[in-house]
Amino acid sequence: MAHIKKEDPITISEGISADVYTLRNNKGTAIKVLTYGARLISWRFLGKGYKFVDVLANSDVSDQSRGAVINSEKDLTKEIWEAEETYEGLKLVQLGSTVIYSLSNDNELSIKYESHTAALHNRLVFNTEILKDPKIKVFSDEFKGEHQALTSDYDFKWEIRDREAEVEMEIGQFGYDPTCPIDYLDAGLKNAAEVFSSESGILLQLYETELPLHFSAVKSGLLIETGGMTQGQVVYVLKSR
Repeated sequence: MAHIKKEDPITISEGISADVYTLRNNKGTAIKVLTYGARLISWRFLGKGYKFVDVLANSDVSDQSRGAVINSEKDLTKEIWEAEETYEGLKLVQLGSTVIYSLSNDNELSIKYESHTAALHNRLVFNTEILKDPKIKVFSDEFKGEHQALTSDYDFKWEIRDREAEVEMEIGQFGYDPTCPIDYLDAGLKNAAEVFSSESGILLQLYETELPLHFSAVKSGLLIETGGMTQGQVVYVLKSR
């Protein structure tokens, strides 16, 4: 599992500052989590030419719409969450809601969420300057009618495969290591979608426990929204092809 380091706090706006935690694995992949909104603000990954790139478009930390955990009854994007390092990863708690970020040594990012008050959603905006001309595939007919139309200047391609959404386990994935606290099969995670950029050679695989899954083209990139239940889990996997 990843090493967790608490960084210096950053200023969000006048009178508001928040802590930043970095989770880094043994491949140099690193994510940064902001306690303001329990937001994922950076995901650094080794891409082509052995250069690190940030696959997220979250440069503006004051923008609550990105990398955010959203509670449908209360705006938790503007709250400071309490952070704690646990055996699973970084645990954040606010008003009966819990989010746990985990990063494996095989570049698997897990976001596990639970709330006693309302449904939670997670919104990540991926940088299409890095994931150029992405091709999107969804692996279950359950997604029909659930996705938002991709209307923007970007040329996103959409493909749906009508088959059961089953996890095809590979050596190194969460679940093979008995000491790892996250398991695809026991958690009920299913193979949901993938995004591939042939130009960057980056493949983003997505597994989740709950539908619906929404893709949207926004000004700064590709928005992926997951969740919508009181508890669940989503796992993103980055690979270089």
